[in-house]
Amino acid sequence: MKPHSLIKTMLTLAILLTVGSSPLSAVTEPSRKVSIHQHNVRLSSIVSQIESQTDYLFITEEGVDLNTEVSIEADNKEVSEIMEKVTEGTAIAYHIKGNYIMLSEKEILQDGNTVKKTIKGTVRDEAGEPLAGVYVFVNGTDMGTITDTDGKYVLEGNLPADAQLSFEYIGMKKQTVSVGSRKTIDTTLATDKELLEEVVVVGYGSESKINLTGSVASVKVSSVQNRAISNVSSALQGLVPGMTVTQAGGQPGMDVGTILVRGVGSFNTSSPMILIDGIEGNMNIVDPHDIESISVLKDASSASIYGSKAANGVILITTKRGKSGAPRVTYNGMVSWSSPADLMKQTTSAQIAQLTNEAEYYGALSDGLSETEALAKMPYTDKDIELFADGSDPYGHANTDWYGLFFKGSGFTHKHNINVSGGNDIARYHASLGYNKQDGIIKNASNEQFNGRINVDVNISSKLSARADLSYTNTLMKEPTNPISWNNGNSTTTYRQIYRISPMVVYRYENGDYGYMADGNPIAWQDMGNTGDTRKDYINAFAEVKYNIIDGLNLKANTSYYTNIQDYTLYRGELWYDDAKYDGPIRLTKKSTKEVRKQAEVLLTYDKTFSRHTLNVLAGFHGEKYTWEQFLASRKGFPSNEVTDLKGGETAGQTTDGYTRALNMNSFFGRIKYNYDDRYLIEANVRADGTSRFAPEYRWGVFPSFSAAWRISNEDFMEPARGVISDMKIRGSWGILGNQDVNDYYPYINTYALTSKYPFDNKIQSGAAMTENKISNISWETTTTWGLALDATFFEDLSVTVEYYNKKTTGILMKVNVPSTYGYGGYWDNVGAMLNTGVEISLNYHKTLGEFIFNAGANFAYNHNEVLSLGDIDAQKNARDIVMVGKEYKAFYGYKSDGLFQSKEEIAAAPKYTMIDNSKLMPGDIKLVDVTGDGVINADDKIILTSENPKYTFAFNLGLQWRNFDINMMFQGAAGVSRYYTDEMYGELNGDAGHPAAIWMNRWTPEKPDNDFPRASKFRTYNMPDTTVSDFWLVDTSYLRLKDFQIGYTLPSNIASFLKLKSCRIYYDATNLLTFKSCPQGIDPEAPSGWGAYYPHIRTHSLGLTVTF
Repeated sequence: MKPHSLIKTMLTLAILLTVGSSPLSAVTEPSRKVSIHQHNVRLSSIVSQIESQTDYLFITEEGVDLNTEVSIEADNKEVSEIMEKVTEGTAIAYHIKGNYIMLSEKEILQDGNTVKKTIKGTVRDEAGEPLAGVYVFVNGTDMGTITDTDGKYVLEGNLPADAQLSFEYIGMKKQTVSVGSRKTIDTTLATDKELLEEVVVVGYGSESKINLTGSVASVKVSSVQNRAISNVSSALQGLVPGMTVTQAGGQPGMDVGTILVRGVGSFNTSSPMILIDGIEGNMNIVDPHDIESISVLKDASSASIYGSKAANGVILITTKRGKSGAPRVTYNGMVSWSSPADLMKQTTSAQIAQLTNEAEYYGALSDGLSETEALAKMPYTDKDIELFADGSDPYGHANTDWYGLFFKGSGFTHKHNINVSGGNDIARYHASLGYNKQDGIIKNASNEQFNGRINVDVNISSKLSARADLSYTNTLMKEPTNPISWNNGNSTTTYRQIYRISPMVVYRYENGDYGYMADGNPIAWQDMGNTGDTRKDYINAFAEVKYNIIDGLNLKANTSYYTNIQDYTLYRGELWYDDAKYDGPIRLTKKSTKEVRKQAEVLLTYDKTFSRHTLNVLAGFHGEKYTWEQFLASRKGFPSNEVTDLKGGETAGQTTDGYTRALNMNSFFGRIKYNYDDRYLIEANVRADGTSRFAPEYRWGVFPSFSAAWRISNEDFMEPARGVISDMKIRGSWGILGNQDVNDYYPYINTYALTSKYPFDNKIQSGAAMTENKISNISWETTTTWGLALDATFFEDLSVTVEYYNKKTTGILMKVNVPSTYGYGGYWDNVGAMLNTGVEISLNYHKTLGEFIFNAGANFAYNHNEVLSLGDIDAQKNARDIVMVGKEYKAFYGYKSDGLFQSKEEIAAAPKYTMIDNSKLMPGDIKLVDVTGDGVINADDKIILTSENPKYTFAFNLGLQWRNFDINMMFQGAAGVSRYYTDEMYGELNGDAGHPAAIWMNRWTPEKPDNDFPRASKFRTYNMPDTTVSDFWLVDTSYLRLKDFQIGYTLPSNIASFLKLKSCRIYYDATNLLTFKSCPQGIDPEAPSGWGAYYPHIRTHSLGLTVTF
């Protein structure tokens, strides 16, 4: 190709990409009418005149003859009309697009009905991966071809003038498009009956979703990949109905999600079992790009094969494996910038001075002082307030911006993953390396993770095969610490102090001294650069052999080794704020833990189809040994901040500690599945577990389950409805699950201490004494579940699942209250019981309309939680919550409020308050309700409120793909959920250790009695949430959040090929862009109850790239 032709072709391509592909492009509308009078002139002359009279520009493809003679007589005619006339009868075609007119050669009709033409293109799946082996053919002809390994095809020959091109591939929807004038046709094939034909991973195998009899949810892997998330658990939020994921904060390395499947299932651990390639482990150390599938087993029929660890659900994660073919290399990279999603606005020093004056004034009146005496109690003059406001006295009347000093981290994250896979019929491999570095939005907070993984499959012979997996993960998390002697140095203290230190405190004086409150200065701690460092090393090794005994009968044996070695180093230097204030001495703490799980399994499977009958049988044995070791050492009194070795500290006062624990478990399990004609499906599972956690006579538990399904749509009487009902199934299940994960390794063994002292031989001698009395007949917590469900697909595009479940847990291990005369604290016993019932609904819609591919999904879940038994008591009351029979677990518990008092007369008519003398009540104070009606407000008037566990969870997603562009949005939320925050969340009037939030400016005053907040009050007095727990301070934390937004562009196949790539996609992704909520500004609806001392949730913007070579 000549240089000028190459340039012209590239220009044409750029214009097509800019004008023709982008829905965001905007082109200025050109002038459309011209006047031309020419006879027997070259076409190039007409082109020049049109360009001179309009804003149009011509682009000419190679081969177009601009010397063709043409004639035209036109007065004020449309350009399109002129082009139609001058090209009539020529071999030239024109196409107007935006400001451009493109000239090309006309397709030549061969016989009046066909056109000699070459068509090429690339076929991809919905993930953007090329599809090999797609049958591409011209309808009504014998012309066809197959796509190559890169998804490319070429068709050349005589095509009908109205040619229709079809694409067919097993498991994909057939797609037909009109050829028209196009020479390149790229297309994307959608999964046929998406979700309906899906194969999902289940316990010890896989199953077509249409034939499932239990409750199994499959997560689209694309939903957790290529997103600005740092771990898998938080990425699962909103993706599975009935699975609640709460992210309590955004601190790097600690921003994981807390997962509940179908509610709180125990007073102890309610977290689901996590299995990665069949090995129990931590999902948050897995690189999302290594994941092939994620399944959530929610009921007993699907999870009972895992027995005593499955009562709270099971999450199965499988990683990618190699496939036969040439080596395929894929790179995924992302860079992100984060900032706080929402920070509570705080008051200025001038506003605090005003609030303090009011609090002191009303406090004095409440104490019975006169108006004059109350005014004298106000500590700040008008001049003070003026100086705080104008900043003219920064050291005497400071207004420090603590947020600005604290949130100075870059918030920059970069993630990379490169993987290679390939193989042949004998051996296949998949290997990957991943790196993720996340810097915090504050200094001294970061997380760094390195991942390496290789999975290998080998066919040793026609009957013998093997697989081996090896993975390694290293993480290093850094978090801020402090030098306070009475504190353990955790990061929570830093967050707490930054929110509560008053802006009246100076950050740093001119001489370099730090300002401080009683607890110090959190920015001074940050300036020291000390961190708490947690380094973890995970190793997971797995090997399995499989032998085909006879047709359908296979024997598998596998073994695995999992270890997590954790080293924690906390160095806390000393700090002189000035000549008088000191925090220290220097301390160094080191803690090491080692967790090891070894397991082995033997599995025998039989799978056979006889005519209309399909039988699947599984029998197996599982054995595991788990050990835990911990060692801790600390010293203080180091000579300087530069000495960081443990040996450098003083031996006086040093501490050491350590212990080991071990658990063993053996299991036998089996499963039988029967399928008759894809209409009637039955499954039975049973597992027997024996654990060393309990006494020998109580170690074994048996956990059975049964389930059945009827595929109504396959019945003959459904034939008339099959155009509407593509598939319909009714299923039901029942089963028993166990839970052994309680807060004690050996809950049946009495505990002794060697620190007791006894008088013996006229001396005080050391000896042993029992410190905790336990009973030996405790055993498993048992969860019995049953459920009914309807699965249906309509018009092959809309799938619907509606499910009801009933989940009852009995024998919950809890501490039994005992009288003080017993001599010991309470003991553990199987006396608790709890019920969860609920409904789950999910809908998924997928439609291809020409070049548009649209998908939408929604899920909704309702869960009712109720405590059924607490042994011989009805309630356990805590400071702000209660566990009570007949109510939901850990509901908030407090007084019922009725607004604010507005006058002394209203106070005089109020019932008698027991938590404050009525004479001290003031207008603007919280008014409580006498629930019992006895004229006295006391503890009997407290009511059960809502809890932190949402009654409703919901999510929906929308996706659209057009040509090479795609856009996706995911919304997620919860309702029927609350939080209770204490004084420090809203800020206190507590001198230099109080920083009220700006919402206190909406307080009650005589001039504004309709404001929402009570009057300004002194530290820890009646109105504050810590002092008087009431629903006035209960926050409705229902919300809807735009959790993820992504827009991407995939390079056209011809450009990718030119760049020697198989595929390339670039995208922009954002998390937590919008949150619709009812709680006050600055409170994130997922923030934990309490002080509000946490690392804020973050909003992230990212740019990403996925390239396959």
